[in-house]
Amino acid sequence: MHHSIHRKRMPLHDALHAPNGRWHLHASTFPMWLKGDRQQPCFNYRVITDGEGWALDDRVTWQKNGHERSINGISRPLDEDASHFKWRGRGWLAIASSRWEIFHPDPRDYDTAVVVFSRTLLTPAGADVIARGPELSEQNLHAIADAMRAHPSARSHVDALLRLPG
Repeated sequence: MHHSIHRKRMPLHDALHAPNGRWHLHASTFPMWLKGDRQQPCFNYRVITDGEGWALDDRVTWQKNGHERSINGISRPLDEDASHFKWRGRGWLAIASSRWEIFHPDPRDYDTAVVVFSRTLLTPAGADVIARGPELSEQNLHAIADAMRAHPSARSHVDALLRLPG
């Protein structure tokens, strides 16, 4: 059963606040995260407004060789409940864009989410499991995988989903 990020329709600005803040990456299908040389990956979303309207400042950070690295972009909502986005990179990544979706596998728990993303010029399509905290139990991860199997855009990624090394 697919659970939207929100139970009832709310103004876009308010809907954008659901993903706002810092999320820790726990499991992924994305090769960059699974190699093991990038530690402590986090997704950081901040609600902004500019000449094109409301959006999320989208910053992905990780540690590599003791130094923080990042990928920066902007995610613009494609729907009123802010569950589907179009991401565009910033700087040298401005040529890259992707569509992504966020959903909460348990409608009572907004501290975990699944991000399903499309292929870009540089990356394959896939899915990430994120949580507000730095820990995610095996039991929670299995429940999230079960919810992904029931979700139309996430089910094809479940079998390739792996917990991050480290």
